[in-house]
Amino acid sequence: MPTAETALKENNRLRIFAYGPAKSKKTWWALKASEAGYRVLMFSLERGHGIVQQISPEARERIYILDAHDGPTDGYASLFTSMALREYNFYADEARRRVSAKPMAGMEHIDMRGFGADTVIVIDTYTALAISAMRQFSYENNIDLADASKTEWEGYGFSGRMLTWMLVQMRSLPCHVVCIGHATQYDKFKKGTRGKPSTEIEWSRRQPISSSNPHGMTIARDWDHVLYFSIEGRTCWIDTRGNRLEDAGSRALAPDRYNWDELTFGALASMAHVQQPDNVAPFDFPLVEGNPAIGNSPIKPTIGQVKQSVTKRSSILNLK
Repeated sequence: MPTAETALKENNRLRIFAYGPAKSKKTWWALKASEAGYRVLMFSLERGHGIVQQISPEARERIYILDAHDGPTDGYASLFTSMALREYNFYADEARRRVSAKPMAGMEHIDMRGFGADTVIVIDTYTALAISAMRQFSYENNIDLADASKTEWEGYGFSGRMLTWMLVQMRSLPCHVVCIGHATQYDKFKKGTRGKPSTEIEWSRRQPISSSNPHGMTIARDWDHVLYFSIEGRTCWIDTRGNRLEDAGSRALAPDRYNWDELTFGALASMAHVQQPDNVAPFDFPLVEGNPAIGNSPIKPTIGQVKQSVTKRSSILNLK
């Protein structure tokens, strides 16, 4: 059994969930890890990577962006992320929106198994991933989301289980991870009487957006650092003060409100006793030789469409 000191050195990876309102500089903050010398692999699931322009040209050389947003009729973000997180070793063709566990001509080979303390993976955003999971389920099972708002809809259960698996896989990556989300206010109403719903709120809590409010309540507990971002006037703040009604907290920072300009990724790493990288080599994802397959449609792994004789489900995790 390793000593405490050895265990700290072997497992000293940052697991950060950063959430808050839109445009509160969460993605910018995460990408600034490159300014501290880290190389950054960004899963751009909602096309928010334009913010990379705010990073210095030198640091941008250490950022690699994988564009995997949903299309008009697919949940590609969830397909792509599931494949990437299954074994941390996959092949992708960004232009043709294709992803595979097996080598195919023209695809980049992305092997994350050898990543370490000099690498940060940024998931941008978890919100887009949650929406994508629900969209993909509806497409596969011929469900009109406009008619799927009832609480008994099977998609909530499937999406929650799938997202829980993804969050576990993110935290198990061998490098640092920043998962970016958005905030919502979950209002829990008191039980009604005589069959009528109540309009009286029992409690209200701030938490990340997920496939459902109950699932959103489970996210913060398993991350080492849950940072809440907000903006007042021209100042952006990062809050680690959490309680049962406000998700936030850190294993390295005191409960407080920090100025965005001062609490950089590098500063947090330093306070968490993470050694800063030096002379990091850029990413090198080789192309599989051969002529790319014809067509622009994404390779869709077998997702397991619903059959009349079985319970509604999806096998999105059984990617081939």
